[in-house]
Amino acid sequence: MKWDIIISVVVFNVAAMLIAGWYTNNNNKKQNKTLDMATGGRSLGAFAVGSTLCMTLLGSGNITGTYEGVYTTGLSVLWHSMGNGFALCLGAASIMIWARRMRVTTTGEMLTRLYGKALAVIVSAFNIVVGFAVACCEIQALGIAINAVTGMELHIAVILATVLALLYILIGGMKQGAILNQFFIVILYIGVILVFVVVGKMLPGGTYDTVREFYAAKGEASMLSITGGTQHFMSIALPLVMSNFFCHMSGQYLMQTACSAKSEKSIKKTVWWVGPVNCLVAATSAIVALVANTMPEYAKLDAKTQTMTMLVNELPRWLIIVFLIAFTVGILSTFASFVMSSATTITVDFVSLYKPEMNEKEKNRYIRIGLVVSAVIIAILAQFLPAVIVLFQWLFAQMLPIIFFLIIGLFWKRNLKLAVVTMISTWAVTNIWTFTPLPRLLGLEGLNMIWIILAVTLILQIIGNLILPGKPGYFRSDEWTDSEQFKIYLEEKNKGVI
Repeated sequence: MKWDIIISVVVFNVAAMLIAGWYTNNNNKKQNKTLDMATGGRSLGAFAVGSTLCMTLLGSGNITGTYEGVYTTGLSVLWHSMGNGFALCLGAASIMIWARRMRVTTTGEMLTRLYGKALAVIVSAFNIVVGFAVACCEIQALGIAINAVTGMELHIAVILATVLALLYILIGGMKQGAILNQFFIVILYIGVILVFVVVGKMLPGGTYDTVREFYAAKGEASMLSITGGTQHFMSIALPLVMSNFFCHMSGQYLMQTACSAKSEKSIKKTVWWVGPVNCLVAATSAIVALVANTMPEYAKLDAKTQTMTMLVNELPRWLIIVFLIAFTVGILSTFASFVMSSATTITVDFVSLYKPEMNEKEKNRYIRIGLVVSAVIIAILAQFLPAVIVLFQWLFAQMLPIIFFLIIGLFWKRNLKLAVVTMISTWAVTNIWTFTPLPRLLGLEGLNMIWIILAVTLILQIIGNLILPGKPGYFRSDEWTDSEQFKIYLEEKNKGVI
């Protein structure tokens, strides 16, 4: 057991989290401000916003999820990360700015202003489920890493991982997480780049050429193809991009970061770097996983443990510590963002139905309760999960219609009944396509359900809004120009921070 390694990693992370939490609370006391768990007082600058956006999506999907995906699909698994990157870049240039302009806290709150509470409740419920599911995957991944290093039983490792992850955001909320993200994003990239370099030097000739030769000799050159072939690209890679892209564009976990920005400029400045920076981790992870797959001593291990076990066994001890710190902070930051998004959604979109006049201290209390309860549930569920990337794709597909509701509702027309019918219809399609023999009966087993969901959404939303009456788009309405948020927007525009 490499207890010295795990102790070093845990002590480093806990110390950083406690210091960040103490600093956040102490700074608020000095300024006589009440702690804002949900949005950090809407005070995050450009680097804080950008690093938090990146770190939110740099968890198990980009690291262990990539390791796992490479095992069967090769480099085409990188489309998962590219979908994340597209969502970060385009989201920061559009929907995130509009959410910040409306000064909302949740996607549900944004939809309430556009359409009403009925749709917001449905979407918020989906956001909570997605938050729980992704957080479960993160804790599963961290538990696997602890198991690989120490030999600790997986269910105990998952509980330890959950306690550690909860500290990331429990003390100081969004501001604490942003402080940690700015520090840890540097460590994360140093760690993954060092691993990439050292693994390359371990290979014959000190280059990755032997990996290409290995797959060519086996007749598996497609493993090194970014598309995986036309059929694979159309049935798996492209749908993976689409499900990630559409879900993340409207996901509470990214919206909350954007709504915490101190200005619209803080969001706009992140557009050019958040996507590429996010994809770099997955790219290096994929290549390292290809190496693990060539080593006969690890050939009998399954997709979840092969690459991680190889790294723990083959890397120098000092680099194992650096890598595990980098790996751990990627997992912890993603867990923190997704669990915070669920706890905030529960408080703002559901608890507020019964306590509409909550003050900031009450909101903080309910968010902390939500964080702890969510962590307990996640620790239980995290031990019974299917493949990470597959799970993400299935969940994210059901979130596809939301970005259309937001864009159409902001700029074109708002019809609540049509939006609810669209959401219910796409949810039904997802489940029918997944759990019934209909695709086989129609001879469409190879057709990814994302195409059906997209078609249903576009047909209902475009044709429906052309035919049916509705309110004008929010940004074209008197509701917007008469609002307090519009006055703040004009003030910020005059100050040049838009």
